Amino acid sequence: MTDQIEYEARKYLDRIDSLGGMVAAIEQGFVQREIQQSAYDLQKKVESGDQTIVGVNRFRVEDEPPIPILRVDPERERQQVERVASLKKSRDGVKAKESLRRLEDTANSAENLMPAVLNAVESIATLGEIADSLRQVFGVYNEQVVL
Repeated sequence: MTDQIEYEARKYLDRIDSLGGMVAAIEQGFVQREIQQSAYDLQKKVESGDQTIVGVNRFRVEDEPPIPILRVDPERERQQVERVASLKKSRDGVKAKESLRRLEDTANSAENLMPAVLNAVESIATLGEIADSLRQVFGVYNEQVVL
């Protein structure tokens, strides 16, 4: 059985290599198609009963209580917004901006990002500011449906 698994894995890796490697396979939509096909195949098995998922298609609890929805108290939200605004006023804004600029510069290079991220954190940059800096360089992933 191990030999069969190894054979199938090698065949799959050879297929990816024939596409030009993993980056090329991603760019050509191969990986996304494989994920979608796998999800589709699993869903068909679940719906037909060939695949059991406890609590989904077998062994369900009939009177299961609903899952409570988290609702954020508007007052709590307002307080958090004030806390972030206060933090931004009390920090060294020049130092924070400089650390975020260095973070973007580092993200545009081949350097390790972690020291620049830590520097931004130590400069009291917020998580949102750090994420925005990285989004400026890397963008935002939007899944593309590949058929």
